[in-house]
Amino acid sequence: MRVMIIVLIALGLALEELGMVAQRGAQVVKLDKKMTIMACIWGAFALVSVALGYCGGQWILTGDIGVREIFWIHVVAGVFLALVGINMLIHAFRPGAILEHRMESIDMKHDVILGLRFLLYGFLCGLSCGLLEFRFIVVGLTFFCLSMAFVVIGYLCGRSFGAEISQKAYAAGGGLLCILGIILQIGAI
Repeated sequence: MRVMIIVLIALGLALEELGMVAQRGAQVVKLDKKMTIMACIWGAFALVSVALGYCGGQWILTGDIGVREIFWIHVVAGVFLALVGINMLIHAFRPGAILEHRMESIDMKHDVILGLRFLLYGFLCGLSCGLLEFRFIVVGLTFFCLSMAFVVIGYLCGRSFGAEISQKAYAAGGGLLCILGIILQIGAI
């Protein structure tokens, strides 16, 4: 059950990455080896941000934790996931214009900067995983692998289907994280 929750949290975050990258993929004329490099960079960003959040969650747990505090730890972890999910849902339904700017290939500098915006979400999800005392090796590998896979999928989907898929990905990821946040609240009672 714990592994399934980790996978679902990582999937929600990976869908957010897919949404970001699909917009960039819709603008690219030719996909090349830069896509693989960007997937590795985004995977590293996910791993680092989740690891920092996880360490923060574990550090919080080093204090004297009683039964009453366990309840609040679940509440706080659920709130963090719900906040990330709500922010993604707002982004999904906020009207915005996508500038049509064709690129010959992937703009590495711009896409790396775009990936840096993702770090806060990864940190909060990692903090939740640390507070819930999930095993770090499972958390790290899951976030890294799903992040890499969904970046590649995002470029390919954006290139094939256009940028419309990004809002659906934001909505699906945000909804999933909100549901997980609510489940943690119910399970904490």
